[in-house]
Amino acid sequence: IGFGVDLLVSNSGRYDGDPYRVLSAYNAGPQAASRWVEQLGGAPERDVYLAWIGYPETRHYVEKVLIDREVYDWIIRAAGD
Repeated sequence: IGFGVDLLVSNSGRYDGDPYRVLSAYNAGPQAASRWVEQLGGAPERDVYLAWIGYPETRHYVEKVLIDREVYDWIIRAAGD
Protein backbone atom coordinates (compact mmCIF):
# COMPACT_ATOMS: atom_id res chain seq x y z
CA ILE A 1 0.00 0.00 0.00
CA GLY A 2 2.82 2.37 0.85
CA PHE A 3 4.41 1.93 -2.56
CA GLY A 4 1.08 2.64 -4.28
CA VAL A 5 0.56 5.78 -2.20
CA ASP A 6 4.10 6.96 -2.96
CA LEU A 7 3.51 6.38 -6.66
CA LEU A 8 0.26 8.35 -6.62
CA VAL A 9 1.91 11.21 -4.73
CA SER A 10 4.83 11.25 -7.17
CA ASN A 11 2.51 11.21 -10.18
CA SER A 12 0.36 13.92 -8.64
CA GLY A 13 3.38 16.21 -8.42
CA ARG A 14 4.54 15.28 -11.91
CA TYR A 15 1.14 16.05 -13.48
CA ASP A 16 0.03 18.98 -11.31
CA GLY A 17 -2.69 16.87 -9.67
CA ASP A 18 -4.58 16.19 -12.92
CA PRO A 19 -6.41 12.98 -12.00
CA TYR A 20 -6.61 11.77 -15.60
CA ARG A 21 -2.85 11.87 -16.09
CA VAL A 22 -2.09 10.74 -12.53
CA LEU A 23 -4.25 7.63 -12.90
CA SER A 24 -3.05 6.82 -16.39
CA ALA A 25 0.56 7.05 -15.17
CA TYR A 26 -0.30 4.85 -12.18
CA ASN A 27 -1.76 2.19 -14.49
CA ALA A 28 0.41 2.41 -17.62
CA GLY A 29 3.52 4.12 -16.28
CA PRO A 30 4.66 7.73 -16.42
CA GLN A 31 6.47 7.24 -19.73
CA ALA A 32 3.22 6.28 -21.47
CA ALA A 33 1.22 9.05 -19.78
CA SER A 34 3.80 11.67 -20.71
CA ARG A 35 4.01 10.35 -24.27
CA TRP A 36 0.26 10.81 -24.71
CA VAL A 37 0.49 14.37 -23.39
CA GLU A 38 3.34 15.12 -25.81
CA GLN A 39 1.46 13.57 -28.75
CA LEU A 40 -1.40 15.95 -28.04
CA GLY A 41 0.87 18.99 -27.90
CA GLY A 42 1.02 19.34 -24.11
CA ALA A 43 -1.66 20.02 -21.48
CA PRO A 44 -4.65 18.66 -23.45
CA GLU A 45 -8.24 18.96 -22.30
CA ARG A 46 -9.17 16.06 -20.03
CA ASP A 47 -11.77 14.53 -22.34
CA VAL A 48 -9.35 14.68 -25.28
CA TYR A 49 -6.60 13.10 -23.19
CA LEU A 50 -8.91 10.32 -22.02
CA ALA A 51 -9.92 9.50 -25.59
CA TRP A 52 -6.25 9.53 -26.65
CA ILE A 53 -5.01 7.04 -24.03
CA GLY A 54 -3.41 4.36 -26.16
CA TYR A 55 -4.14 1.35 -23.96
CA PRO A 56 -7.82 0.33 -23.69
CA GLU A 57 -7.20 -1.22 -20.25
CA THR A 58 -5.75 2.05 -18.97
CA ARG A 59 -8.53 4.15 -20.50
CA HIS A 60 -11.16 1.95 -18.80
CA TYR A 61 -9.23 2.01 -15.53
CA VAL A 62 -9.10 5.82 -15.50
CA GLU A 63 -12.81 6.07 -16.34
CA LYS A 64 -13.79 3.55 -13.65
CA VAL A 65 -11.71 5.13 -10.89
CA LEU A 66 -13.03 8.62 -11.67
CA ILE A 67 -16.63 7.39 -11.75
CA ASP A 68 -16.13 5.51 -8.49
CA ARG A 69 -14.66 8.67 -6.95
CA GLU A 70 -17.84 10.57 -7.83
CA VAL A 71 -20.07 7.81 -6.45
CA TYR A 72 -18.17 7.61 -3.15
CA ASP A 73 -18.15 11.41 -2.85
CA TRP A 74 -21.93 11.40 -3.30
CA ILE A 75 -22.36 8.65 -0.68
CA ILE A 76 -20.16 10.46 1.83
CA ARG A 77 -21.97 13.77 1.30
CA ALA A 78 -25.37 12.06 1.61
CA ALA A 79 -24.32 10.38 4.86
CA GLY A 80 -23.39 13.75 6.33
CA ASP A 81 -26.88 15.20 5.79
